[in-house]
Amino acid sequence: MGGQEVLRELRADPSLADLPVVVLTGVDDDASERRALSNGANSYTFKGRNPDVLFDNVASATTYWTRVHRRPAGSENSLAA
Repeated sequence: MGGQEVLRELRADPSLADLPVVVLTGVDDDASERRALSNGANSYTFKGRNPDVLFDNVASATTYWTRVHRRPAGSENSLAA
């Protein structure tokens, strides 16, 4: 199973659909990036880039996810609903 198929499977599963996904790949072309983003990736970066770019992409995706899923004060800290 390739990365694009894994991404489609994640997005199709309601219990996993909203997990942040940052694609790290050896493929650096616009078509692959557009395909990954259209399949639901939150970010796309290739292995030849500066590692700080990957760190920033992961931080951005996880910060967004945390904001969207922040529980009201006093609620249980568990991710399980």
